[in-house]
Amino acid sequence: MTSENLEANMRAELSQVRKQIATLRDELNKIHNAMREYKKKRDELNEKVRALSAELREVKKLRDEHNQQVSFNKEIRAALRERRKEILKKISELRSTLSERIPKNYKRYADLMAKLEWKLQTTPMSLEEENRLIEQIKALAEKVEILQEQQKKYQELRKLQKELSVVSAEIQKYHKLVIENAEKSQQYHEKVIKLREELSKYKAESDQYHQNFLNLKLQYNEKLQLLSKLNQRKAELFTKLKEISISKAAQRAAEKLRRERELIESRAHIAMEKLKRGEQLTFEEFVILQRYKDLTGQSG
Repeated sequence: MTSENLEANMRAELSQVRKQIATLRDELNKIHNAMREYKKKRDELNEKVRALSAELREVKKLRDEHNQQVSFNKEIRAALRERRKEILKKISELRSTLSERIPKNYKRYADLMAKLEWKLQTTPMSLEEENRLIEQIKALAEKVEILQEQQKKYQELRKLQKELSVVSAEIQKYHKLVIENAEKSQQYHEKVIKLREELSKYKAESDQYHQNFLNLKLQYNEKLQLLSKLNQRKAELFTKLKEISISKAAQRAAEKLRRERELIESRAHIAMEKLKRGEQLTFEEFVILQRYKDLTGQSG
């Protein structure tokens, strides 16, 4: 292959390499823009994920707080129910010992007994009357004692019934709190499920955009390596073509110098022939003869 053909091939290859570089740079620019868009969308989704994660933590905290309230209120309700059982048991036991209701004229029995006792102490009477009065007082005393015991039991019963009413109201109160907190806990739990679904969705989308980003980054790096090789090849071709250009310029200079030398030699021989014939030289011929001597290293 001639040097001209080699140079032509190299110039053609350089032109092709430059086109490839331009195309590759355009592709890299498009890939870079797509990567930036994927990164932007990924970061936006990650921001949503962070916001949802914070909201999820807060909602879970509220749900757990209500669950704790449910457990706490259940414990109190259970303790109150146990107390109600104890009260009902005591009420049942008390009622089983009450043979009759306390008569409304209970005080009259006590007053009558007091009057009889006073009569026994202050009124003269026969032994028979005294014994009969004593027996009557004794019967009344037994009756009053029984009624007094019944009175205490009724008082205790009323006290227990009052406590039962209070405990029952407290049970209803804490039962209501259990239901309210359980409902709120369920509401927050449903929100937790919804947030987790949204979070999972955004994470999946974010991961997909990130994967797309990584895939493009791989393509970008591969094309960047190819661009580096093409730029290296372009530099090699440019250097070789420059060397060829310099070499051709040197050859042209040498050829020009050779032709000038041949011309000088030819005209110098003519001038020397004129000198041999004793003819006078022109100034131009004198200069050419001097240059010839300089070229050949001859002294004047």
